[in-house]
Amino acid sequence: MWYTASAFFKAQQTGSGQEAAPLWEEVLLLVEAPDDEAAASQAAELARRREHQYTVSPRASDVLRWAFVKIERVQMIEGPLADGAEIFSRFLRTAEAESLLKPFDDDTHDKKA
Repeated sequence: MWYTASAFFKAQQTGSGQEAAPLWEEVLLLVEAPDDEAAASQAAELARRREHQYTVSPRASDVLRWAFVKIERVQMIEGPLADGAEIFSRFLRTAEAESLLKPFDDDTHDKKA
């Protein structure tokens, strides 16, 4: 059976001496497994392999490290994989939808409050 797994990652910068707000990423992974539990376990292993870090400034001490946090949900894909197949869906609260619809680099709305 095929599943989608929603993996959360958190990026934290170190070395600059300034505490920057973390950056979050949600990644949807496609996993083939016999059941939900196996899919979650396999997805967690795949996500751990994606952890990495890199230098973010000319100073070698400024490093951004992406760390796997958790598998948030696993969903079985109903029906065959084909063009137009629905592979993920979820219900959202108004605040969640508004957050997702807000451009990533648009901080002007937050500053007006």
